[in-house]
Amino acid sequence: MNAKSIMSGSVVTARRKSTVKEISAKMIKNNALCAVVVEKKAPVGIFSGRDLLEPLDSNPDVGNLTMEEVMHPPTPLIRENQDFFTAVRMSGRHDVWRFAVVDEAGNLKGVATETEVLAKFALSTFPFNMRLATFSSHGISASPKNTLKKIISLMSQSRQNCVTLALNHKPAGMVDERTLLKLVSKDALKAEAGKKMTKRMAVCHADDGVREAVLKMLKMKETSIVITNDNGWYQGIIQQNDLVKHIEKTHL
Repeated sequence: MNAKSIMSGSVVTARRKSTVKEISAKMIKNNALCAVVVEKKAPVGIFSGRDLLEPLDSNPDVGNLTMEEVMHPPTPLIRENQDFFTAVRMSGRHDVWRFAVVDEAGNLKGVATETEVLAKFALSTFPFNMRLATFSSHGISASPKNTLKKIISLMSQSRQNCVTLALNHKPAGMVDERTLLKLVSKDALKAEAGKKMTKRMAVCHADDGVREAVLKMLKMKETSIVITNDNGWYQGIIQQNDLVKHIEKTHL
């Protein structure tokens, strides 16, 4: 299946000198988790909420940084007529599923992310009897009373792109990439995490089916599934990347 059939043609673009604050606000407005930095219609970098973690951990004024200071090169680029999974395998990418898709002239045509891959292959890959416990990992949980600075440090040091905030063992909210983009766009980083967390989460039981949970996650436009036990207590988390790895193995 070629990349064109998987990619989204709706792309948030930026220039090298665009500020983090400006592009974060643009991404939130368009409900996008990545922006492609372009120069003369050609991709030169990709920016996402993940790129905020390290700068935020050491520089609270990250909103004034430019794209060229925080972006990652979009290498390798995937041609729209290439077989998508073959291109991914040959890319040497390190568990990052955010690709710029270009035409033969190297012009940006779209983006292919975990979300597009899941939307395309969830029904055909995950059987009805496959349970969430198959993919669940403990992830990171913390108290809503922790400061955002501490939460960001946890995310940066553990290289995780979300933290579940639990109150009396039960998931109460989350700080994730989208939360960071909102905070940076509004200069609102000095507060308790509980006051800025998102309360909208895809929450499922460990025994729930993967297929139904993925469809719920996509419908809610979330990038992770919070797992609970019979008491409703936080048990773990599944991120899109964990599910896409399984899809990759199935299609290669």
